[in-house]
Amino acid sequence: MYHRLNQEAPLVRLYGVFRNQIHLLEGTALIVSGTIGAGVLGIPYVVVKVGIGIGLLYIVSLGLLMMGVNLLVGEIATAAKEPLQIVGLAKKYLGPTGGAIMLVFSYALLLGALMIFIIGEGDTLSALFGGPSFWWSTGFFMVAGLLVAIGIRTIKTVELFLSLGVLSVVFLIALFSAPHLTLTHWQYSDWTKIFLPYGVLLFAFHATTAVPEAHAILKNREATFKKAILTAGTICIIVYALFAVVVVGVTGPATTEIATIGLGQVLGRPAFILGNLFAILAMGT
Repeated sequence: MYHRLNQEAPLVRLYGVFRNQIHLLEGTALIVSGTIGAGVLGIPYVVVKVGIGIGLLYIVSLGLLMMGVNLLVGEIATAAKEPLQIVGLAKKYLGPTGGAIMLVFSYALLLGALMIFIIGEGDTLSALFGGPSFWWSTGFFMVAGLLVAIGIRTIKTVELFLSLGVLSVVFLIALFSAPHLTLTHWQYSDWTKIFLPYGVLLFAFHATTAVPEAHAILKNREATFKKAILTAGTICIIVYALFAVVVVGVTGPATTEIATIGLGQVLGRPAFILGNLFAILAMGT
């Protein structure tokens, strides 16, 4: 299966629904993996501060808002008629100055995020398997760098399986946590902290840089490209809402800033393993 998805030539010879579904899955997985990251681990903490009702309203509203932003970026990428990343699009439509500003902004944002993810991967792998977190971070960096060096065909395949892994672990956490839910934890609300979830959720839903990459996979398939953006956005909303509802329902006021830590403290070793596995997959994507 990996060989089929990783090779472009066999895909070209596939016609009809199957080929379109493969490309849709790859494009959707690329956007989902570009969206779900370390930010998801902080969502339950900000949700419990305002209450599950307000939190879910935030998740749905900002999820739809960012879905609209991604559609706009998708329209820009489609109109460019050439495979360009965000910096290239800014240079094309805003000139050299706009491209330079976007370049600085992108490097600052992406390098900062990558540093956080690499350190987080090292800490999480060290917590699960032992050993110095530095060497785990170094090993993760080397493996991820190798995959990037190989190229987009490999990345889109790996992202597909990692995204499926993230979704599977989230549903496993939900199933494992269901017997331990406390309904009273969902009854709390606090309007005085209404703006607290905004920054965390906006960061968690940010996937602008992944949209041009998905367009490169789905070039000349505009209908499938838009469907991939909408499907990915819907999946992220569902995953974030489910994760927040489950964690808040289990840990309540004891919800920690990194949700999986508090979940492991309440439910024990199995939840600790699942939570850290989720963190590894989320940051790895």
